Amino acid sequence: LKIYGIEEALEDRIVEAEIRIMLLAGVRFSWLWYQLGGRLLQLTLKKQIIKNTRRRIINHFTSTARGNR
Repeated sequence: LKIYGIEEALEDRIVEAEIRIMLLAGVRFSWLWYQLGGRLLQLTLKKQIIKNTRRRIINHFTSTARGNR
């Protein structure tokens, strides 16, 4: 997998952790969605719930990566 961006920013451990978290969260979401028999219509209807969950996941892991618990 190749990530493009500003090299100095990509070398930062926090940014690296945030990118890894977002990729793993996407894979996890896809797998769970598939297991639950998710369809495109369901995805569009539950869009706000998914956005809120994604925001909570990212906030949790970025605060953990920065040393806050």
